Amino acid sequence: MSGVTHVVVGAVLGTIVNAPLSAFWVGVGSHLILDAIPHNEWFPIWLEAAFSFASIGLLCFFLHSTYPAALWGALGAIVPDIEIVVLQLRRGREPKREEALFHRLVYQPPAHGTLSQSIQLVLLLMAAGYVGFLLWSQG
Repeated sequence: MSGVTHVVVGAVLGTIVNAPLSAFWVGVGSHLILDAIPHNEWFPIWLEAAFSFASIGLLCFFLHSTYPAALWGALGAIVPDIEIVVLQLRRGREPKREEALFHRLVYQPPAHGTLSQSIQLVLLLMAAGYVGFLLWSQG
């Protein structure tokens, strides 16, 4: 899944759990579940990392004071992908998902790209809509 999808879904689950430590572990669990859905990767890992950190930065800026558990859920949801970034830095090439220990547990090779990418897009839009609602209701 896209790193941004993991971050946004983790943030949404964090607001539902509303306890920072629990939100972190729910975020990690959501990563497992989302990566179990067969999917293709959209961008190179370095770009995924940049998008993920940017989205966490936006969450910090907009939601941290009102919804701290959202930030912790987002962090938990992206932590498993740090292993992928470290592998790339160590090996000098983009690793396959199944080479990473965490991802070996759940990774499913890409199925029909259109279906899996549609599922990811729907999840991302639903989660982004929820975060947008939270921002709107703050003001």
